[in-house]
Amino acid sequence: AKIRPELDVEPRWAVQLGKGVGKQHVKLAPLVDGDQVYAANLKGRVVALERDTGSRLWQVELRVPLTAGPTAADDMILLGGDAEVLALNKKDGRLRWRAPVSSEVLAAPVSQGDLVIARSVDGAVFALSRVDGRRLWRFDQSVTPLSLRGNSTPVLQDNVVLIGFANGRVAAL
Repeated sequence: AKIRPELDVEPRWAVQLGKGVGKQHVKLAPLVDGDQVYAANLKGRVVALERDTGSRLWQVELRVPLTAGPTAADDMILLGGDAEVLALNKKDGRLRWRAPVSSEVLAAPVSQGDLVIARSVDGAVFALSRVDGRRLWRFDQSVTPLSLRGNSTPVLQDNVVLIGFANGRVAAL
């Protein structure tokens, strides 16, 4: 059947960050936060753009693989990478801290209050200090043998972390 568009859509702006993610299964979705858009690519480029015009406000080259994020945490941007979580300053992209975790982070880190929660692909969940990235606690769940990079994004509400695992279990931490 012939489709008749009900309205014409024209792009307002477009920005190229790289060549894409290829066959990698990563969750690098742009983040709209107020009047700014934050985006990252697999090779470690992170940009802040003006929401209405696409004008580049800042850009940093972290030179590390990024696999999840960005997410907002008050005055910071959080990103997941290859066995680490990174926090950048929203104003200028300056690296505030990086925290090691046990393996690749595929689910975007989340934050509330003083906590940053990150989940790694090996089934571990980490609570990190929002101030300096130091580890506050760790919860481990075994990964099922036939799991293919399955990672649900943690939900953090009222200091309780809700998270689902590939083995069918849900935990409240």
